Amino acid sequence: MPEAQSIDWRPILAFLGIVALVSVTLAALLFAAVHRRLRKIRVPSGADFFTTVRAVPLGLVVGIDLLDLGLESFSAPLIWFILNRYKLQALRNVATVEALIPVSGPIPTLTIAWLAHAVGVAGDRPRALRILGQLDELNRTRYVSRFHWALAWIGVGDHDKAFAALSCACDERDPALMLLTTEPRFDVLRGDPRYGAVIDRLGLDRESAVHV
Repeated sequence: MPEAQSIDWRPILAFLGIVALVSVTLAALLFAAVHRRLRKIRVPSGADFFTTVRAVPLGLVVGIDLLDLGLESFSAPLIWFILNRYKLQALRNVATVEALIPVSGPIPTLTIAWLAHAVGVAGDRPRALRILGQLDELNRTRYVSRFHWALAWIGVGDHDKAFAALSCACDERDPALMLLTTEPRFDVLRGDPRYGAVIDRLGLDRESAVHV
């Protein structure tokens, strides 16, 4: 029998190493470029994710995505440290959880899902559904957090699909679920008995899980 040919992983690893190096280098340059502006920013205490994103330079957001692309899950502690230093707690929490999800760097599915939510809440349901269609296209080739799906469905007003997505997130042990009890955009679900069932599945106390 002919011997099975072994795969030479060196070119692949070399390519991945180059991508990581370039991504991290570009991220460092962007962080350095926006450093002075970030020191002057004063985001209100308790500001939500979108308020924080609107207040920061675009270079910071792009830098975070590049860091996630280059280092994948290993970027989480760096992202936490950088955003915590600038007191950007809302962005810190979301970006760090996103970084912990493997293979989530190249396309910001979190951003797409949250955009669908924002557009839906603003009253443009047809556009929000089109954005959800883009998320569905991505879901055919890569992992998309069900937590993010749930948030998007809340935006378009379909609570049944939001709860279905949360149920899948529980099944998949989605790490983004750690944000469920503190994310104010889920307030509209908290009066529904199904929300309590999700909290029970996560092993959380119902009283402490109510957002105030």
